[in-house]
Amino acid sequence: EEIKLITPALTNSLKEALKGSAEKTVDKAVRLYSEVTAQTQKKVLDDMSREQASETVISEVQMKMHTDTFERNKRKLNLCVLKVPESKKTTSKQRQEDDSKFCRETLKIKKDDMI
Repeated sequence: EEIKLITPALTNSLKEALKGSAEKTVDKAVRLYSEVTAQTQKKVLDDMSREQASETVISEVQMKMHTDTFERNKRKLNLCVLKVPESKKTTSKQRQEDDSKFCRETLKIKKDDMI
């Protein structure tokens, strides 16, 4: 009879012990899963930021190349003339007019051909 009394007590104690152990195992599994998920998310975010940084660099290089090509094309027809006398005029516009006048007279460039 004592065994019958002890058996339910042992059974309950064993159930309680296993229940606590199972809860701990579940908690541990949840924590491990959350850590793995966090690491995976961090890796994905790092990869995305690297990809975005690469795209930004590529975009910047393309923009610089486009700007360089535009600037080269803009100056493609430029003409450099050496030993042009320096104008003594005070404003930039007046100095440009003197330079244009020198080119028209000395180099025989028509005013319509000048931009």
